[in-house]
Amino acid sequence: MKCFVFMLIFIGICSLNNCNIPDFFKKVENQEESQKETVKTEDPESVVRSFIEYLGEKKFSSAYQYVKVKRWGTLEEFSSVKAFGGITKTHIYELKIEPDENANAVVFADVHYDDPVNGSMRWKEKFYLKQFAGDWKIVDLKILKSEKSNNNTDKDIAEVKKLQTKRLYAQMEGRNLNCKIFVDDFDRDGFQEAFMYYCIEASDQDRNAGGGNALMNLMCVGNGLAFYRKIDSKWKLMEDVPLDQVINADLFFELEKVKDLKIYGSWKTYSDDDPRCCPSIKKTVYLQIQNNHIVKPRQMEIVSKIAY
Repeated sequence: MKCFVFMLIFIGICSLNNCNIPDFFKKVENQEESQKETVKTEDPESVVRSFIEYLGEKKFSSAYQYVKVKRWGTLEEFSSVKAFGGITKTHIYELKIEPDENANAVVFADVHYDDPVNGSMRWKEKFYLKQFAGDWKIVDLKILKSEKSNNNTDKDIAEVKKLQTKRLYAQMEGRNLNCKIFVDDFDRDGFQEAFMYYCIEASDQDRNAGGGNALMNLMCVGNGLAFYRKIDSKWKLMEDVPLDQVINADLFFELEKVKDLKIYGSWKTYSDDDPRCCPSIKKTVYLQIQNNHIVKPRQMEIVSKIAY
């Protein structure tokens, strides 16, 4: 009823002012459309860049506005995990316009797509574009080359561990080397990196000779962090530092994850009244890689109580 009364008042006002009712509603509709995310398609390279960046931001409806590729189907099909919907992050290494005999456009792209569902890949590809009413649209895509990301592959991990074992051979004196390694192109610069926490395990003789209340003495006779980079298909050591030079982690250090050249770890230590078996304090910390060196973070540590 209120809406009906409002409409009568509105029509009356429009009659007095000679306004055109259909034009008014058309203006309202245009205002609503202008509030939506606009897509600029005047430059082929910008179109491809925006398309890739929207995929990395998971804004699939925005990316879809740039395409007229029949085989990609509807928006629902386009954004499904079987197509582009598994992508969580993108990194562009290179974009460039290539010459085309027709009045169309070809853009070469070298891109890394993070896709936990279907597997992360680095693609070298060509985007083919045409103009529709003055706007450039992607009409086809051709894959030139693809390289699968090696996330924690057994081969790379075994190779890095072998190199580290060789380096520490004299120090190990027959002891075992226990280590945890993460491998990936963490900074998306085209080179793989490997981050390692290693512990030279204490032998039975070390444990029998050890004393004190520090369980690390019974676990490791040496431990540290190492950073490798893969250059020209060969792993090269960039940094290897004893753990106590970067953090005061005396007990049970664990390398938890590596992300964007930040190393996240934790360790356990004792409160004043803890029994020897059960340290109850957990400390977490992150370290950073700067200029191929492992450095202390600005924010050092967070302490929490362990619940047994």
